Amino acid sequence: MALQEETRRMNAKEKKRLADKKYREKNKVRIREKDREYYQNNRQRLCDYQKKYREEHPEKHSADTLAWSRTEKGKACMRAYGKTKAGKLANKRHKILRRYGITVEDYDRMFNEQNGCCAICGKHQIEFKATLAVDHNHKNHKTNQVRGLLCTLCNTQLCLVENEDRLAKSLAYLEKWRRISKVQERKLA
Repeated sequence: MALQEETRRMNAKEKKRLADKKYREKNKVRIREKDREYYQNNRQRLCDYQKKYREEHPEKHSADTLAWSRTEKGKACMRAYGKTKAGKLANKRHKILRRYGITVEDYDRMFNEQNGCCAICGKHQIEFKATLAVDHNHKNHKTNQVRGLLCTLCNTQLCLVENEDRLAKSLAYLEKWRRISKVQERKLA
């Protein structure tokens, strides 16, 4: 008797689940509009609740965010957000804070102190496709010592110059080819 009652209840639950699914499929647009309206009317309350939850459960929030970001939908959303103005700014903030330990405000202050120009060659950022790079102590990345803003070319050259062994080898290489080209010029003359 109990088995029959349980089977009937399960069938009733299954019927209800299928009916709900059918209703949702039939009324997708109406449900979406109601959800949006509810969100707009209760936006601040929902945002406050989410913020409170994130603060109370940081490890759960981080795990959920990481899991979501690995889904196809999460990846697509993150790519789309990264292309927006807000997304680009957020990515820049995160990158310079993580790599160099400075904020965007610090970067902007340095940019203004240098009048928007590379600290070595003096060319303005407008002349380059990329933004000015943050120059830091290449020999000791642990110190996060930020020295200024450089164009990509000057930053790359500075990295080569700071490595004395590589610089000596580069100069020897150039000297070798200068001698070879002089010999070839004499043969042609």
